[in-house]
Amino acid sequence: MTITLAFSLLAYHNVRRVIRLQLLVIRQRLTRQMAVMTLARVLVLIVCGLPFICSSLWELNINTHEDNYLELAIFSLISSILDSVFYANFAINFYVFLMVSSRFRRQVKNVLLRKCWALVKTRRHETPSYMYSVGLDIGTTSCKICVVTSSSSSSSNESNRVVFTEQITHNAHIIQNEFPSFDEQSTSKILETVNILLEKSGILNNDFPIKSIQICGQMHGFMLWSSKSSRTKVSSLVTWQDQRCSTEFFSTLGSSLAHLRTGYGLATLLWLINEQNGKEDKLMEYDRAGTIADYIATILCEDSEMKSQISTQMATSWGALNCQWSIEHRLLPTIVEPGTIIGYWKTKVPVYVALGDLQCSVFSCQPDKNQCVMNISTSAQLALTVDREVSTVSSPQNDSLSSASVSSSMRVPYFDSKDLLVAASLNGGNILSAFVQLIHSWHVSLYNVSSLSLDSLWSRLIELGLHSSSTIENFSAALFGERHDPSMAASITNIRSMNMAQLNDIGVVFRSMCRWIIKNLFEMLGRESLTMECVIGTGSALMRNDVLQRELKEKVKCQVIFEENSDAAYGAALFALMR
Repeated sequence: MTITLAFSLLAYHNVRRVIRLQLLVIRQRLTRQMAVMTLARVLVLIVCGLPFICSSLWELNINTHEDNYLELAIFSLISSILDSVFYANFAINFYVFLMVSSRFRRQVKNVLLRKCWALVKTRRHETPSYMYSVGLDIGTTSCKICVVTSSSSSSSNESNRVVFTEQITHNAHIIQNEFPSFDEQSTSKILETVNILLEKSGILNNDFPIKSIQICGQMHGFMLWSSKSSRTKVSSLVTWQDQRCSTEFFSTLGSSLAHLRTGYGLATLLWLINEQNGKEDKLMEYDRAGTIADYIATILCEDSEMKSQISTQMATSWGALNCQWSIEHRLLPTIVEPGTIIGYWKTKVPVYVALGDLQCSVFSCQPDKNQCVMNISTSAQLALTVDREVSTVSSPQNDSLSSASVSSSMRVPYFDSKDLLVAASLNGGNILSAFVQLIHSWHVSLYNVSSLSLDSLWSRLIELGLHSSSTIENFSAALFGERHDPSMAASITNIRSMNMAQLNDIGVVFRSMCRWIIKNLFEMLGRESLTMECVIGTGSALMRNDVLQRELKEKVKCQVIFEENSDAAYGAALFALMR
């Protein structure tokens, strides 16, 4: 009781001192509230404790006759009530502070409603146990992340939900004025973009429940790094668009490597080896080789001792035959099946071996038999799933043929003992982008101003293309050639004065380019396109371009479905979720 009275006097003295001091208003309010809470607490203690003390003193000093049962019962009842009130004093602090302090009430409301209740609602609507899967697509132009969760134990598409997705252009292209045939990208810029996506997604939080991570990306590309300094000792990425390997160079490789094309990882490695002859071997600085997706997967695992591995999909895009290397070299990684765990993120989240963006784009659509998937992004592909044991066309990966007789379609590994029969064109959204850039540069040259934005130009060209009623004959938009025929080029032939009116209409030119992209894919796939019963369209270039969509519908006589939310990042996340 003495301690209680002492604290009461101190609280009273503190209130008087606060009133006299020239403190900030908010500081005065906080100090007063603390003093009021202390006084209220002391007052409650006095109210609850004083009757108990009086009862105890009365019991000690007043003798009650033991044979007076009524008096004993009444005293026992009163004592029990007073004891209960006294002990309740220790349990009502929370309610006392709620009554006397508005700031305490606001804090309690914030904790209970905004945090606790939000957590309860999240746990009610989200599936428990680590059911989030992350898909990352490292593209030629941009990087994209997709976080997918399953609303039930089922792995069907209907039960899967995208909780976060974001796409960022990485601007990693390295300008090669001295070597125009080179096409390289900065790996540090790509890694920086990936880090931004991871931060935006929130998966870097320690409490974010991640089941697994699957990375996919641009195929064919080649890069080197050191396992001991994977963030600092790393080469640039030689992309699939690289043209450094000439016909003369391929003629020196022999018949066993005749299937290689410029831009293939294996061809790039052989070119680098050839360049080191008689010079300091710069390749000795590195002990790992892979695609950009393989590199990002290694960075996420943060394990310098992990084995160098590459999926059958990526290895085939490099130039492996029947999932085996045609040459031996210390830098070539071990070929493994999709779904192989290569390491762990934060020591507990499995990271699967990187997959091809083509396969993941197709997987995101979950096509049935005789359903084709058309993906148009930077490049373009038309793919059909086939059983692995069924052989329909000769593949450039399976036959050592000369470039003049290479088939325009090829078979590449898919999932679950299936292959993709694919027409993979080097000409997709990139030729449309090049055309838009050309028009923009002409506009700047003519008017010496750059007020016309690229987005406005895109919108206007699509609008004009939709309103055009014809296309140009004898038109080719093969600006980047094709792997089966590198000599292909963009051209317009048989131009006469009578058809110059078509060239005056830029909408006709734009529509002709879009029509050529669609037509070229079906011609590359050949007779296999006759078996299709449905075409599923996906890819950023196709989804954003109504002219491409219209040309696709006019080209085929079957059903066309556009999957706006299906892409490589979603396919990668979906594959990881189903593991």
